[in-house]
Amino acid sequence: MTPTTEADFILGVGSSAVDDIIYIDDPEPADGKVRVAGRLTQVGGNTAAALITAARMGAHCKYFASLGDDPASARVKEDLASEDVDVSSVVYDPQARPVLSTIIVSRAGRTRTVYFDDAHPHGALTPVPSSVLGTASLMLVDGRGLGGCVPAARQARAGGIPVVADIEGRDDNARRLLTVADHAIMPLDTARELTGATDPAEAVQHLVAAHAAVVIVTSGEEGSHYALHGDGGVYHQPAYPVTPTDTTGCGDVFVGAYSAALADGKEPLECIRTATVMAAMAARRRGLRPGLASPAELRHALEQLADPIRRVKVS
Repeated sequence: MTPTTEADFILGVGSSAVDDIIYIDDPEPADGKVRVAGRLTQVGGNTAAALITAARMGAHCKYFASLGDDPASARVKEDLASEDVDVSSVVYDPQARPVLSTIIVSRAGRTRTVYFDDAHPHGALTPVPSSVLGTASLMLVDGRGLGGCVPAARQARAGGIPVVADIEGRDDNARRLLTVADHAIMPLDTARELTGATDPAEAVQHLVAAHAAVVIVTSGEEGSHYALHGDGGVYHQPAYPVTPTDTTGCGDVFVGAYSAALADGKEPLECIRTATVMAAMAARRRGLRPGLASPAELRHALEQLADPIRRVKVS
């Protein structure tokens, strides 16, 4: 595809994955046999899925990571290119591979179990060249390959480019990523691990006081909590109601939609509302891309998002 030349683009620095998803109607047993109700293979991973979402929303996107010459690496580049994500800056590394995942989605148990193989080097393994950073309007990082992500985020912030960090995990990597994030987005279990707080509002308050300018903690069907540094309040955004079919990648969709809205000049409140709707609607169908809302669907859903963000009391 033609490399991104626009003066405003989202640079995604981080992981990709090839997901084999198996759908079953019955709860997954500890032992035994279960009939498969459906299956598909898709490109996902934190940054790759976020960039696909942002591109669908009209953002110009570029991907930076290391990939090899194996079929899974080729699949990632082909799929991202088909979604108009610029892959011309992907670094060739014969040892690198995307994360390989097998995901079991149970309709009866409403569960999703991810078995992932990240034994090969993956994500951003090298620093981002200045020529790649170029005139990016926003950088998105996910912490896979911190040798590339953290220096890239520092370089971006030094140049006045905001950094959105998709933070997962319970180790020092998550803490390191927090130190370079302007907008930190994480699931509730990560926030609890980082702060020791069980209440999401309390966790958000602690994190925004110590780290990023904006902290968002997502809790699936319970919506999300967020705070702005210096504002003094914590706010709650209820989830957009849908009947979920497959929640694989919904967190990545949230990050991608938030990033696209932010790059478009919207304020955090509107970015969160947009991300809330996009993430929920992505769960409507099997697979990441079939459920992504069209611009018309997004506009209509935002009009129907009845519950506004409200300030909550922190105990």
